[in-house]
Amino acid sequence: MLTALAYKARVEARAAAFSAFAGVLLVVGLAFFTVSAWLALSAVLPTATVALIVGGVYFGLALVFFGIVALIRRKPVHVPPAARSTPMPEIIQAFVTGMAAGQGTAATRR
Repeated sequence: MLTALAYKARVEARAAAFSAFAGVLLVVGLAFFTVSAWLALSAVLPTATVALIVGGVYFGLALVFFGIVALIRRKPVHVPPAARSTPMPEIIQAFVTGMAAGQGTAATRR
């Protein structure tokens, strides 16, 4: 059991390390992409306009991702449980059967 737990911890640690490395590579790639977009836009537009475009793109993406997070965190709608049907006929039948058995036993003892 301890071996399985150690194996699972090792697998999870490896997955976390690869995920962190992938995140770093993603940030570096995004920085290079942003710089190249800035350079391409600044060749045809003023610097202030390029800054507004790049900032607007990042702002819009942030809003989209916040929207996705809000959808993920939405609380589930509370659905009341279905009304339970009580097994009263079965309980009554069992009670009557038990009473009949008890009376039959008492009659044979007399």
